[in-house]
Amino acid sequence: MFPPFIEDKAKIFLIELLQKIQCGKIELLQVAKESEERKNQGVTLGILVCKNRDGEEVVLAANSGNAKKLAFRKTDQNNGETNRTKFIFVDSIVTGEQIESALKKNDLEIHEITDRIKKLQQKNTAQNTMI
Repeated sequence: MFPPFIEDKAKIFLIELLQKIQCGKIELLQVAKESEERKNQGVTLGILVCKNRDGEEVVLAANSGNAKKLAFRKTDQNNGETNRTKFIFVDSIVTGEQIESALKKNDLEIHEITDRIKKLQQKNTAQNTMI
């Protein structure tokens, strides 16, 4: 199996994106309520290098989930250095409300299963400690 897209450029732009997040020129904003299950967990970042209709290279950047959103820091939005790479931030295709609505149907059952798993893990840990 081989990747359908050239990865070398995407890797370079991903490193640039990470550097700009680290120095504060690009932010990963919390835009929705953070769930207890996912508190303090990271996000996955994705980069797709493509060309617009004029043949200019543009870089689509996205993050996993919809609780956080990539954005230029307000003071740097028009800064030529910050947008030297033409990053276009791609939003999630579903809203937080749509996800909550879908999860609500099965939420209680999901939490019950999660609780049973935790109890089994604790029981196994206790049994292994006694051995």
